[in-house]
Amino acid sequence: MHLQYTPYVFPYVFTGLLLVPMVHVAWRRRQRPGAVALVVTMVAVIGWCAGNTLEIASVELGAKLLWANIEYIGIVTIPTAWWAFAVYYSGQENWFTPRRWVGLLVVPAVTLILVWTNDWHGLMRQGVFLDTSGPFSTVGKRYGPWFWLWVAYTYTLLFLSTLLLGRALAGEFHLYRGQSVAMGCAIFFPWFANFLYVMELSPLPKMDPTPIAFGCSGLVWTWALSRYRLMDIVPIARDAVLENMCDGVVVLDTSNYVVDLNPAARSLLDAEDGAIGRKAEEVLGACHELLGCLESAEEKRLEVRVGEAPKERRCDTLVSPLLDRRGHLRGRLVVLRDITEIRRAQGERRRLDARVQQAQRLESLGVLAAGVAHTFNNLLVGILGNSNLALMYLPEDSPAREHLQQLEKAAQQAAEITRQMLAYSGKGHFVISHVHLTRLAREMAPLLEAVLGPEVNIRYELDPEAPEIRADEGQMRQILFNLVTNASEALQETGGTILVSTGAMQVDRSLLSETFPGDRLPEGRYAFLRVSDNGCGMDAAMQTRIFEPFFTTKFASRGLGLAAVLGIVRGHGGTIRVESQPGKGSSFLILLPSASSQEIPPRDERDEPPG
Repeated sequence: MHLQYTPYVFPYVFTGLLLVPMVHVAWRRRQRPGAVALVVTMVAVIGWCAGNTLEIASVELGAKLLWANIEYIGIVTIPTAWWAFAVYYSGQENWFTPRRWVGLLVVPAVTLILVWTNDWHGLMRQGVFLDTSGPFSTVGKRYGPWFWLWVAYTYTLLFLSTLLLGRALAGEFHLYRGQSVAMGCAIFFPWFANFLYVMELSPLPKMDPTPIAFGCSGLVWTWALSRYRLMDIVPIARDAVLENMCDGVVVLDTSNYVVDLNPAARSLLDAEDGAIGRKAEEVLGACHELLGCLESAEEKRLEVRVGEAPKERRCDTLVSPLLDRRGHLRGRLVVLRDITEIRRAQGERRRLDARVQQAQRLESLGVLAAGVAHTFNNLLVGILGNSNLALMYLPEDSPAREHLQQLEKAAQQAAEITRQMLAYSGKGHFVISHVHLTRLAREMAPLLEAVLGPEVNIRYELDPEAPEIRADEGQMRQILFNLVTNASEALQETGGTILVSTGAMQVDRSLLSETFPGDRLPEGRYAFLRVSDNGCGMDAAMQTRIFEPFFTTKFASRGLGLAAVLGIVRGHGGTIRVESQPGKGSSFLILLPSASSQEIPPRDERDEPPG
C-alpha cells in the first residue's frame, strides 16, 4: 500500500484530534443521560476522519476502496448513536425495547454489509474508477439505489432526533432555549455539509466536508458544556414544571446543581437570572434547614424559613428524588409552597382563641366577684349597722369602744374592697353625666402628685379639644388614680417619669383587634386616656394576667386596681390596649366612646356598698 502526501488530509486530522478531548469530557460524564451515546457518536466521527485521511493519502484504487469501506463503520453508527442520545437525554429511555433496538440496527447493518459486498451487486456504488482529475486522486462513482435509501433513513432518524430533543428542551426556560440553540447548531453543521457533498454542491470539490463539520459541532458542544452544563442537566422533570405554578419548583441534578426553577421559586428565593447552573447552596442558601435534605435519596417534607425578617417567608417544602426506571437517582425536585399567610392566620386564630379564653375567664371571675361582693355587702350592712348602734350606747370611757372602732374601720376597708370587686364585675353604681377627661386630669393633678414618691416625675399632655364622654365621673377618677398608682409602683426602685395624656382618635378595626375586650366594638371616634411609664415593664405572660382580680407581683398590693379599671372600662362600653416590654416600661391606653357616638348607655346596677 502506497501513500501520497497531500495537504488536504490536514482538515481531517485536525478534526479527529479536536474530537479526542471532546470524547474525554463526555466520558467523564458517562453517568449522565445520553453521555455514552454521545461518546459513541464522537468515536464514530473520529473513525470517519481517520478513514477519510487514509483514503485521500492512498494511491491505488483498491486501497482507497478499502478505507472508504472502513469509513462506513463510523458512518452507519452515527445516526443510531445520535438517536440513542436524543432518547436518553430527553428521559424517554422506556422507548427502547429489545425489538426496537433490533429494528433500529437493521438498516445500518444491511448498509454495512452491502458496502463490503458492493462488487457483487452494485447497490451502493456503480461504475467505480480512480478519478485523478482533481488536486488529489479519489474514488469516482455513481451512487446505487440502496445508498439513497440509506440517506433517507439517516435524514429521517436525524429529523426525529431533532424533534425529540426539541420537545424535551423547548419551552420558556432560558436554559433550555440555550441548549436547544446549541444542539441545533451542532446538528445543522455536519448534516448540511453532508447534504452538499451528496448533492455534489460542496465548495471543496472531491472532499467530504461532513467530518470537518463535526469538528465545528465539537466546538459548539464544548462551549455548551461550559456555558449551559450540557450533559449535567437532566430535563426529565420538564413536563412537570409549569410556568404558571403558584408553588415554587426547583430542579436539581445529581450533583446538586440548579437545573431549573420557575418564576414562583425565583420570587420566593429572590434568585437572579444566573441562578441556573449554580450550586444549590448558592441559590437555596436562604433555606438553611433544606440544604441538609439534599444529601438523601429519600423523599422528605419539612417547613423552612426563607429570607430574613421582615421579609421572611414560611414554606412547606417537599424534596423528592427523581429516579429512572432502574431506580437510579437522576436528580431532585424541590417544591416550595408559601404558607406564610396560613401560618399568620393560624397565629391570629390562636391569639383570638387566647383572647376569647381570657375574656371568658375574666367574665367568669366577674360573675363570681359580683356574687361574692353582693353577699359580702349584705353582711357588711349588718356589721356596720350593729357597730354603729353599739358605739351609740357605749360610754365614752368604755374599754370596748376602741375595739368597736377598729371593727368599724376594718369593715369600711372591706367595703372599699367590695366597691372594687363590683367595679371589676361592671356592676358598680354608675351616675352617668358628661365628663371631659382633660378637665378631670387637670383637677386630679395635685392629688396624683401628692401620692407619688420623690423619685417619680409626672408629665401631662392634655388635649383641650378632647371630646366629652358619657360616664360616671367618680369611676373615671378611679381609673386615672389606679393607673397612675400602678405606674408609680413600677418606678419605686429605679425612679422615672409617668406621662398622662388625653385626646381623641379615629379607631379602626385593626386597632380594636389589639385591645381588650375590643373585638366587637364599633369603629369610630373615641376619646382616649393614656398613662405611660418608663419603668420595669412586663413580659407577655404577665400581661395576660394583670386584669385578673387579686393577681399581683407586689407584696403590699391587693391586686384589684387594674381589675377594677377593666371592669369600669367594660361597664362604660370602652376597651384597653396594653403595650409593654421588659425594661422599657408600660403604656395603658383607655378608649371610651365619645358622647356623640355613644348609643347604648353603660349598665347601671344598684349594688352600692355601704359606707
